[in-house]
Amino acid sequence: MNEVNPKDWHNTRYINCIPKHFVRVSINSIESIPDILKWITANGSGRYGILTTNIDQNDNGLFHDKGAIIGFEDPGDATMFTLFYK
Repeated sequence: MNEVNPKDWHNTRYINCIPKHFVRVSINSIESIPDILKWITANGSGRYGILTTNIDQNDNGLFHDKGAIIGFEDPGDATMFTLFYK
C-alpha cells in the first residue's frame, strides 16, 4: 500500500505565493505548467508555489514573454526538478 503524504491529504503542498526562503527555479514557458504540476505531485514531497511572469530579462539582457518561477520549500525537491524534469 502506498503511503499518503499528509500535505497532499490536507491540500497544503501548493501555496499561492513564493516565500523568501523557498528555492526558486525559472522556466521559460507557461505552456508546460500542467506537466510540471503532475511531475511535482508525483516526485516531490514538500510545499511549492508557481508564479507566472509577463516579461523577464535573461542573463544576456534580452527580454522574453510569459515565463514562470517555481519555488520549492525543500531544496532537494528543487534539485530533483532541475536535474530530472524533461
